[in-house]
Order: sequence, then structure tokens, then C-alpha cells
Amino acid sequence: MKQTYPFTVMPLPYDYDALEPYMDAETLHYHHDKHLKAYVDNLNKALADCAPCQRMTLEELLQNLDALPADKRTPVRNNGGGVYNHLLYFDGMCACHSSRPSGGLAMAMERDFGSFEGWKEQMKAAALGQFGSGYAWLVSETSGKLSVMKLPNQDCPL
Repeated sequence: MKQTYPFTVMPLPYDYDALEPYMDAETLHYHHDKHLKAYVDNLNKALADCAPCQRMTLEELLQNLDALPADKRTPVRNNGGGVYNHLLYFDGMCACHSSRPSGGLAMAMERDFGSFEGWKEQMKAAALGQFGSGYAWLVSETSGKLSVMKLPNQDCPL
């Protein structure tokens, strides 16, 4: 996610039908080729007249919203957040058949949630407790401590 302006829709890292039966090809196609494309197009439109913004990566834009020109903050938050959230969403899914993390992530989940199942319970509660649109997030503090948070709309932990 180190792109700068103009942002582009990157291809999925798997086929549209690779996640079936959990997500069908039509749903994946719609979210990737329609939703993500709209966020990318609207982000590029918002940044078209802001040369300093065009030199920033997506992460830099989202991490520095308060430093952006006032008229760019909301479009970057909404559309840049939509791009970031969708890219992370697509990259976080895979056609692999492993349903449990391993290594350092598994150890951190055990430490901070008591178990993988404990994390799943907290994640599910956050996601289902989200009113309207938004995301539930597994986040890591700089210390490495994991927690679950939920954010509305296209806001992201950055």
C-alpha cells in the first residue's frame, strides 16, 4: 500500500471464486470492481488539485488528516479510508484452508485474548455490535499488545 497519487485498483491476489463457499464471486466482484473502484476514483478526484497531497502515500494521508488542507480532510477520510479498508480486507482473506493463525500472532492472541476462540468472540461482538457500516479491527499497540476495536464508516485505526 505504498502507492501515491494517482491511486489505482490493484487486482485481487486470488480468483473471484477462490473464497467460495464463504463469499461468492459476484459479491467479491462487486466489492472489488465497484466499491473499491469508486473509492479510488473519488480519492483521486479529491487530490487532483493538491500537489502536496499527491506526494503522500495512502497511509501518510490517513495518518496526517489534521495536516491536510481543511477541504481535503473529509474526502480523504471517507474515500482514502474506503481504499485502505478494502485493500486490507481483500489482502486479509485467502483461498488457503488454514483457519487458525500460527507463530507470533497465535502466541499474541493467546496472551491478550486467552485463546484464539477468545479473540473470535471479541471480534464477532465488535463486528455485530457495529451500528450501520464500519469495521471491527484487530489492532496492535506499539508494545505489541493486541486488542479489538470497532470504527464507523470508512474510518481506520491509522
